Amino acid sequence: MNLTFLKHLTVLTLIFSFISQSALAQEKPKNIIYLIGDGMGPGYISAYRYYKNQVADQTLSPTLFDQYLVGTASTRPKDETWVTDSAASATALSTGIKTYNGAVAVDAEQQPLKTLFELAKEQQMRTGLAVTSSVTHATPASFYAHQKSRRQAEEIATWLIDNSFAKKGAPIVDVVLGGGEKYFNLPQRHLLNELKALGFSHVSQLPQLSEVKQPPVIGLFAENGLPSALNSSTAFLADMTTSALTLLNTDNKNGFVLLVEGSQIDWCGHANDIACTMAEMQSFENAFEVALNFAKQDKQTLVVLTADHDTGGLSVGREKKYEWHSDKVAKVKMTARAFTELNLKADYSESTTGQLIEQAWNEHIQLPLTRDELTPLVKAYADFNKAQDKQDKSLAYKQFNDHVKHVINRQTNTGWTTRGHTANDVGVFAFGPTSQIFVGHQDNTDIAKKLHSLVLAQ
Repeated sequence: MNLTFLKHLTVLTLIFSFISQSALAQEKPKNIIYLIGDGMGPGYISAYRYYKNQVADQTLSPTLFDQYLVGTASTRPKDETWVTDSAASATALSTGIKTYNGAVAVDAEQQPLKTLFELAKEQQMRTGLAVTSSVTHATPASFYAHQKSRRQAEEIATWLIDNSFAKKGAPIVDVVLGGGEKYFNLPQRHLLNELKALGFSHVSQLPQLSEVKQPPVIGLFAENGLPSALNSSTAFLADMTTSALTLLNTDNKNGFVLLVEGSQIDWCGHANDIACTMAEMQSFENAFEVALNFAKQDKQTLVVLTADHDTGGLSVGREKKYEWHSDKVAKVKMTARAFTELNLKADYSESTTGQLIEQAWNEHIQLPLTRDELTPLVKAYADFNKAQDKQDKSLAYKQFNDHVKHVINRQTNTGWTTRGHTANDVGVFAFGPTSQIFVGHQDNTDIAKKLHSLVLAQ
């Protein structure tokens, strides 16, 4: 199935199938802001609402997600496993076509599929992405690259240059913001130099973005993923969204499509780390607020937010206890991974290990820690330091890290069903011109098809 066929398929069938006559009669959006909360299943929305209120009373303030909820979406991949990965789901959200897990904007036969960014470029629109993962990660990659495996990060990076639009002198992505610098300095190609030769500005520190006056620009702020929101005082995602909108909208008559991903919601879900998860949800809500404020002022911008899948099967409550302690979640000031590394890298003497781990716990976790809860941490620390090979060290690291999360999840009464993904439906949120076409239940491919139709209607 080639790109020409898919273009005709999109034009001839989708524009009439997915936008009602009443929607067509409205003013079309000039711009589209597409936000994807990676792994943000239904439990995350509920938990974040209670987390944000922390202590229950007679009133419960809604989150921004609550206020703009318009529907739900199913997320299955092309096969019959029902459970998608980020690459297959992002491909569906970008191209409107289902594929196999691991595929980046290619179909089941590994043929390229037309992405939302490519379609936008055909309409002379600008494109941009702002993510907290590497910019080569599965979700952003599925908007500009075509690769049979999401694991081929270095090959994915080359698509920013080798995509046909870039070859014609028009970059496939005008604003590229996130992590992943290590994938742009390859032995065979220095991609950053090639991008600079194509007219890109390159920045490596977030404040430097204010010095860039027009696209194209690439900002890579970490070797791989950006710092976790819980461990950082920098509002990376909201700030990148603000900068991306400013750059994309400057002297732009043809509009833009901006992808914003809360990438690390998923990472915290895989880790079953509830405090990490809530901090990433807050980071994503802040970016959503930036998008909404822009759209409300601009009045020509459609904002659509959804998730690619649910991660972890988060449940707000567990083990027949009718309670969830959001106030206790809020006391945790560091991810379990960061706390584990802080302690295992420390040089504690055998006589002071327990005391110093407990001291660090009281500073960063701020929940009660009993002797029985402390003992496994002391043992894991000792095992890590006496381990002679990588496998034994890895096992001790895992035991320490898992126990930290076990204590936090037990005390907050947080439940998880898996360290992988689930097939739970996800929420769909929308604001702006033609936002009503996203009301109700839909497949994730329907979201892309509707967006494709809106771009073609420019």
